[in-house]
Amino acid sequence: MVSTQLKPGQKARVLSICGGRGIEKRMLEMGIVPGTEITLIGKHPFRGPVVFQVGNARIAVGRKMAESLEVEPEEAND
Repeated sequence: MVSTQLKPGQKARVLSICGGRGIEKRMLEMGIVPGTEITLIGKHPFRGPVVFQVGNARIAVGRKMAESLEVEPEEAND
């Protein structure tokens, strides 16, 4: 699934970045690489930015960049 399909507050592990070298480089600069745990904080309306928690940082990325993140959602422990 892509990261924009997560629900707010849902955690996931990044499996891959599918957007070309420029997007891969930018994600690396922000600390997002395959294996990184991210939490979706929120999505702004009208295809606006998507906000993730990555470690202790909150990072806002454009919708297209967020859609390049293939993730595996963390299983809910009910």
